[in-house]
Amino acid sequence: MSNPSFEFRLGESGKAGLLTCSGELNIQYVAELKEALMDALGQVEQLALDLEQVTDIDLSGIQLLYSAFQTAQEDKKQLKLTDNCSLVVKHAIEDSGYANHHWLNFG
Repeated sequence: MSNPSFEFRLGESGKAGLLTCSGELNIQYVAELKEALMDALGQVEQLALDLEQVTDIDLSGIQLLYSAFQTAQEDKKQLKLTDNCSLVVKHAIEDSGYANHHWLNFG
C-alpha cells in the first residue's frame, strides 16, 4: 500500500491552482482526499486535478471526485482533470460507469 500524497500549487493569478495526487485513493484514504480537495477548492475559482501518479482508486475515491465536481459546479467554480490522468484512474472510472456522466473530459 502506498499512502497518498497531495501537493497544492496556487497559480500566479491566485484564481487557479493545481492539486497533484499520488498513491492510492481508496476507501482507506478518502477522508484525506476530501480534505485536500475542499481545502484547494476553497482557495481558487479553477482547480486542475493531476492524477497521473495515482496507483489505485476504488469506487469511494471515484464517488468523492464526482461529488467534488458537482460541489464545484454549484459553487460556480471549475474542477477538471489534467490530460495526463493515469490509466488506472481512467479504467476505474470507465468500469464503474461514471464515465457516462458529463463531468469528465479525458484528453
